Amino acid sequence: MSVSIKINGRCLSAEPGQTILEVARSHGIEIPTLCDYPGLPSHGSCRMCVVEIQGWPNTPTACTTPVADGIVVKTESEYLRSLRSDLLRMLLAEHPGACLFCPENQNCEECMITLRKAGVTTGCRSCPSDGACTLQDLVKQYGLNSVAYPVRYRALAVEKEDPFFDRDYNLCVLCGRCIRVCESLHFTHIPTYVKRGSQTRVGTSFGQSHIEAGCSFCGACVEACPTGALWDKTSKWDGKPDSEVQSTCPF
Repeated sequence: MSVSIKINGRCLSAEPGQTILEVARSHGIEIPTLCDYPGLPSHGSCRMCVVEIQGWPNTPTACTTPVADGIVVKTESEYLRSLRSDLLRMLLAEHPGACLFCPENQNCEECMITLRKAGVTTGCRSCPSDGACTLQDLVKQYGLNSVAYPVRYRALAVEKEDPFFDRDYNLCVLCGRCIRVCESLHFTHIPTYVKRGSQTRVGTSFGQSHIEAGCSFCGACVEACPTGALWDKTSKWDGKPDSEVQSTCPF
């Protein structure tokens, strides 16, 4: 039996067990998120999908909150926009910002059109996900022009030892997509969280290489990563694809 809810003034029908995020998206209502990924259980770690529910004292995450009959949800407001902007700034406090905040950004397309003809090792455009990054999209969407918090760069070495993928965890936002897609969809536990607190990062247990840990290099973690932290060596500097099609995995 379906339930009736209201989102942004629209009366919608939903199935019991669906989350607010699922219902919103099924009706063309976009809610920003970083940690959500198709096929994975709800996680709620990035908290970018917070919403307001009439009568509730807090702002729950849409991806983890199941629908209930009669609830009134607001996905956009000045308060939510301010809250999401602050959440995004906190995520960016440990993320390189050269590709995000620059007074010359508008001139890049006109003046740096040949940059992608070779691998980039210096300069501001040194991220392989530049132009195809969820984090960049959110920064533009919320009009951020600075972090506004003390910045702490991780200064981690780029991991290039594996035969197929490069890993730059300086660009990681700890969304957990790579860990969860490996656990939930491929039933292995190659990437995991290591260390604690402000030192938390993604790695492998006991500091093993991915070969030693038994990684099959299927590419699921690379596909799931919303930033440039994980990248396929063969396509690292190809830039944003012209189009996408469904195909058969060659693995």
